[in-house]
Amino acid sequence: DHESFDATDSDTFLAMAFAMGERLLPEYTAKGDIFVYRDGKLRMTMLGPVVGSLLVIMFCMEVDVTLTKIEEIEVEYLAWTSSVLAAFALPELYVVVSELFRRFYLLKTGIGVLLLFFGATLLMRKEIELPSSLELVTMVSILFGSMVLSQMLGYSERAGELYEIKSDKSEDSDENEGLAAQALYFAS
Repeated sequence: DHESFDATDSDTFLAMAFAMGERLLPEYTAKGDIFVYRDGKLRMTMLGPVVGSLLVIMFCMEVDVTLTKIEEIEVEYLAWTSSVLAAFALPELYVVVSELFRRFYLLKTGIGVLLLFFGATLLMRKEIELPSSLELVTMVSILFGSMVLSQMLGYSERAGELYEIKSDKSEDSDENEGLAAQALYFAS
């Protein structure tokens, strides 16, 4: 029940408020700003601690993945550089995947089938050992198959606010920003 949760009563907020004093605002802005000027002072909204904690979590997980890869792959330089490349390419890949989801309706279903395939191979790894080349061919076939099937079945490109990139302010932007702020509040 998110309606009864008050972030200002949480231990995390109280610790942040103790550390930052009056510079921490217990609210989100409709525009999604992290820093705002109020009463002549630069202040941080609640989005600042959310972004900060997400960055710390991502850093910790990236270190874990990188160390695991370095232990498992014999060429340490290759393992480390592939992790660094993946970390820097991730934001750009988000845009690419978003566009692919917009164009190919069944791609999300294909990724779901792919996750089921990975889960089944991991669960039955001791009983069935598939060559890496067969796993790769299966993975590519599922993804391309879902893309081709989307086109063959005549599913058109998705439309809607989620898939649109707006370059200028519209009349509904204030309402959309308010909804985004509410979503960030409930997600935290």
